[in-house]
Amino acid sequence: MHLEKTTSTTEETPIDARDLICPICMTIAENPYITSCCRRVFCSNDANSSQYENGCPLCRDEHFSFEQSTKHESMLEQLTLKCSCSERVLPHEYDQHLERCLNITFTCPHKMCQEKSDTKKYNSQELVNHLARAHCDEVPVLGSTYVNKKSLEQHKKASAKYNDLVATLYAELYPKMIDIKLKSSPNLNETSTILKCPSGHSLIDANRAQRKRSNGSLYSSPGFSCDICHRSFPNGQSWHCSCTRSGFDKCISCIVFQLYDIDSEVLQLAGQDNEEQLHSYRQQTSHNTVHSPRGLFRLLTGSMDDDDDDNDETDDIVLRHGPSFLRHPSTFEGINDDEIEANLRED
Repeated sequence: MHLEKTTSTTEETPIDARDLICPICMTIAENPYITSCCRRVFCSNDANSSQYENGCPLCRDEHFSFEQSTKHESMLEQLTLKCSCSERVLPHEYDQHLERCLNITFTCPHKMCQEKSDTKKYNSQELVNHLARAHCDEVPVLGSTYVNKKSLEQHKKASAKYNDLVATLYAELYPKMIDIKLKSSPNLNETSTILKCPSGHSLIDANRAQRKRSNGSLYSSPGFSCDICHRSFPNGQSWHCSCTRSGFDKCISCIVFQLYDIDSEVLQLAGQDNEEQLHSYRQQTSHNTVHSPRGLFRLLTGSMDDDDDDNDETDDIVLRHGPSFLRHPSTFEGINDDEIEANLRED
């Protein structure tokens, strides 16, 4: 069984399982603590009063403390399931948890690996890495990617699904990978330079309300720009320090790549400057032969077993400025009988 322990709730239990969710990280509070003021539950990672300079993050009481709650520990056993990855989840959220659980493994669903009877197991992060490295046969040439014209609709669907996949990485998987690392190494925040700014200050996991400049003012927008990979994010969490005039921010993908020492040219390419991306494309792909992509689109659109004739004469579509996973959603224009040009534009 994937579960280490299963427990059932009883109709007599007058306790709402949502009371066990930490309001900071929004996960079930393992080793729950409660505040002395508003009696709300926090997980052990977020139950640190020194990180809340403005008082209780919920009721703003300036004189508050955290204390362990045996009552909520008992509730934890009654109302939650514990996965073998050590995370606790509510029963109705267990299926959703399995989609991102690092202890769940998969074989590659691509036709090429299936024909080889490849039984290698991947967790969700490793599978994304493998698919990008082994089965993405878009061929970038001087910053452009050529795809088969009749695959346009599939490409649109694949792009949307890939965007959803990337969104899941940032919203679900990357934060969970960081959390697992911090739980396994409690002193990592103090000892590792990965979680420090260039001046040596510890970074905090910050939302919009916590991102500030050195003068104490909040950012003017909900977004931020990563000072490591220089990508702009319209919203979301960053690892932040307020020691500079503009503030210092590090995106969660940069944190994950460094914590786990991920060395993937495909995944890390998304973290390079525009100038570096284009320069890399010009150097690496100027002599490549153009091929019609199949693997990635078939994989993401569920048509991997399609036996189309590779020798059919087909038109091409040129995607300007590089592959879609480096950009925001594309807009398609300039359609005529001979060629369809889909321009990927940045916001």
